[in-house]
Amino acid sequence: MNYRHFSAIALVCGLLSSPAYSQEKADEGAAKSGSDSEQTVAIELPDSVKKLSAEERQKLQKLLNDASGYIGGIRIQEAFEKIIEAEAIAPDLFQLHNLKGAAYTKIRDFPKARVSFLKSLELNPTAFMSKFNISELDFVEHKFPDAEKNFKKLVADSPEMNLGTRRLIEFKILITLLKQDKDAEAAKIQETFDYLEDTPAYYFGNAAIAFDADDEEEARGWIRSAEKIYSPQEVSVYLDSFIEIGWIDNLQ
Repeated sequence: MNYRHFSAIALVCGLLSSPAYSQEKADEGAAKSGSDSEQTVAIELPDSVKKLSAEERQKLQKLLNDASGYIGGIRIQEAFEKIIEAEAIAPDLFQLHNLKGAAYTKIRDFPKARVSFLKSLELNPTAFMSKFNISELDFVEHKFPDAEKNFKKLVADSPEMNLGTRRLIEFKILITLLKQDKDAEAAKIQETFDYLEDTPAYYFGNAAIAFDADDEEEARGWIRSAEKIYSPQEVSVYLDSFIEIGWIDNLQ
């Protein structure tokens, strides 16, 4: 099985360059399909990192980057080797546990992935990427009531979220509603999508509604329309949700 569709899981963010570093809300980059920029957020580095020399921080960052690259390349055993080495240096670095969760997710070990994401959130309760990943786990495990609740809370708690991220999450909410036979509520979300926006939410929202109504031909028509307008990367993060739901095959 090809696990490409976990591209929505957030990996590593930020450089370990200062005691309190500013990172863009690229936490949201995992969910982002638009190009809006976000304000920066200062995050305090844990003591295990503060005490490191510049050279040691550079080594730690390389381990994280290498692990992230291996996860993206589906080289999970190598990723875990880098994660274990990094964890020996900085066990309380929240990004590290988020990365571990992404690795477990790739091999579909969802219980261990959830433990890792929860640990990441415990170390940094404000981490958007950890909250998103926990919600995404609910989605891929088809725990639709939980996914709906958590995604809605994520949107409500992040009023300055960029449009690309917001639309992707709202699209996922729309699917959770359809899967719970809350069609009227799903339709209200679809009404907020605009075909003129810089996101494919309008097209994929209509495709989701068509798939749910067992009209595959219409659904694929909406997908083809989106593919003519948006980049493959923008389209792929939406297709991922359809793969997880089982509306389209992973190898198509």
